[in-house]
Amino acid sequence: IAAALDRARIEEEIARRAQETALLHSIATAAAGEDDLHRILDATLERLSSLIRFTGGSIALVEGDDLVVRAAVGLFADVALGQSLPRGRGLSWQIVESADPFMSNDLLATGYHGKSQKDDKVVRSYLAVPLVWRDQPFGLLQVDSFEAHAFRPPDLPLMQAVAALLSGPIELARRYQAEVQLRRDLSQAKGRLEAMLGTAPMGVLFFDTDGHLAYANAASYETLHLLPHEDLLLHRSWDDLIARLLQRRWAGEPDALRAIVEKTRALRSGVLVHDFPLHSPDQVFRRIAAPVIEEGTFSGHVIILIDVTGERRALSEAERSIALRDRFISIASHELKTPLTSIKGAAQLLQRLQSVDMLDEERARRHIGSIASQADRIRTLVDELLDVSRIQSGRIELRMEPIDLASLVEEVISTLPEEQRARIDLRTEPASIQGDSLRLEQVTLNLLDNALKYSPADTIVDVHVEREGEREDHAVVLRVSDRGIGIPEADLSQMFEPFARAGNASTRDDKGLGLGLYITRQIIAGHGGTITVRSAEGQGTTFEVRLTT
Repeated sequence: IAAALDRARIEEEIARRAQETALLHSIATAAAGEDDLHRILDATLERLSSLIRFTGGSIALVEGDDLVVRAAVGLFADVALGQSLPRGRGLSWQIVESADPFMSNDLLATGYHGKSQKDDKVVRSYLAVPLVWRDQPFGLLQVDSFEAHAFRPPDLPLMQAVAALLSGPIELARRYQAEVQLRRDLSQAKGRLEAMLGTAPMGVLFFDTDGHLAYANAASYETLHLLPHEDLLLHRSWDDLIARLLQRRWAGEPDALRAIVEKTRALRSGVLVHDFPLHSPDQVFRRIAAPVIEEGTFSGHVIILIDVTGERRALSEAERSIALRDRFISIASHELKTPLTSIKGAAQLLQRLQSVDMLDEERARRHIGSIASQADRIRTLVDELLDVSRIQSGRIELRMEPIDLASLVEEVISTLPEEQRARIDLRTEPASIQGDSLRLEQVTLNLLDNALKYSPADTIVDVHVEREGEREDHAVVLRVSDRGIGIPEADLSQMFEPFARAGNASTRDDKGLGLGLYITRQIIAGHGGTITVRSAEGQGTTFEVRLTT
């Protein structure tokens, strides 16, 4: 009987060893070449249940400061999967940190106890071994049972053998998974970066350590038009690109661009900021350059280009507005002061003559006429200022009605002094339009006043009103030509700006704010028409107003 029992025990042990060997071979085969961590873990627990009796089993891995269950089988696998345990808490962390296995068939007697989240059942048997790779524990293989004495002594070395067998494949699978995720994250980050650089309203260029273009985003050639795409090819050198930029677009001194580039190439720390001008089209770029340092090693230069043309124009307009304001204050104070001085002088003279009983009718008439004339001049200046204010605030109003432009011009001329009327050669034909008669009278008077003022007293001023075309939508043209001093070519483009004056206007005894032509153009524009000027210095000037019916 004893021999039979020994034989049976030996056969059982041999069978057990054979089953363990088959199990380990099966687990090794399942893990070999497998890069999916979850498949390795799930397959291990499923095969392990064929030899070890347990209610539930799980594999937990260290992730940061948590121990996270990544595979689970048994009654409560759905509850256990994904659970995490903070570092330093519970028996599981003690096993991992000590790297020592633990087995108990009477967990309550050891002072540990575990209660399931279902049916309030208590874990009585518990077996766990650490997962170790290169002397560093990184996880835990554990099984448990609601039954006491569920595990046998051979179960512990089997679990240790399984853990040793799995540690390498698990760690490699984790690394592969981390590498896959890293590549995915890098690909996503690269895609986002390329999308941002592709849609950003700025140019981004990168030059490598050899001074060759290694990257240029689409905005550099599609939005900013720095150079055509065929010129911004990769691997072009600094010198090649400088030559192309000088040839195609650079609007400054060639040496200035070369100096900027050489300073940039020598840059190893800090940031350089330059504004530089380009032509075709006219632009101003703000260029920000900085070295790229990777792990303490210089790897190239990044250049960022921002179009500040609008900013520069706004700044220029602001400076121009300030200059116009200062000029306005200067001109207005002078122009208003002169008639006020005349009025005050005439009034004081009248008072003194009256006080000494020397004021006769002729003197009184002459000085009162001077006061009235200077008051009219002040009124004209104030009216011009009010018109400018209305124009700039968009409050100028036009009362449109059918009028004959030829009759209107004739009436304006009839109000001029005799000596001025004698100098005007008027030729008209009926020209009906829709317009504001008062404002068009103002336009006609401005043009006549300029022509008479800036031409010799013995010359003729030609005034023509004519129709162009016979259709209902024909244009009506008012043309005023003089044979005076003319306008220098450099000043022609500025003649319709506020306070504009030709450079040779100072040779004449002229007065005023320089607002007449500016107001004239705004009135004509309000009528949907245009006004142009042709002039040659020393030969005369022609203003042409074109209005549609």
